[in-house]
Amino acid sequence: MTVYFRSADLVITEKLIRVRVPYGWQVWVVADLRDFGQVRHEPPADRRSWGLGAPALVLVFVAWPVGGWVLPAAVLLLVAACVWYAADCRDARRRASSQLWASHRARAVMVFERPDREFDAACRALRRVLDRLEDEGHS
Repeated sequence: MTVYFRSADLVITEKLIRVRVPYGWQVWVVADLRDFGQVRHEPPADRRSWGLGAPALVLVFVAWPVGGWVLPAAVLLLVAACVWYAADCRDARRRASSQLWASHRARAVMVFERPDREFDAACRALRRVLDRLEDEGHS
């Protein structure tokens, strides 16, 4: 059996999709699935980042005319807020995931959910499987 995609939790072959679930594997027969659709979940950056950045920006504007040690401290706080926000945005992209849904026996089922970096590769593999099945059906 040809394997089109393999990871620790997902295997896509020419006939089956095997997804690791908490107590074993969920196995889907590709020919039984219809009407595929994707749902993407992109979690936003944490709002605490904005809560730190806005006061830091105000503090820089207030400290500007005062000068002295207050201005470098305010700028340092603003830089820390920017670094925190950048790290938070990166973490949000890492948490982003997508789901593949399909119709199975007249009901919608979630076939698998993967992080975005792996989801696209799995969908390309599934597309190759579906194209192959379609070509065999018309031959």
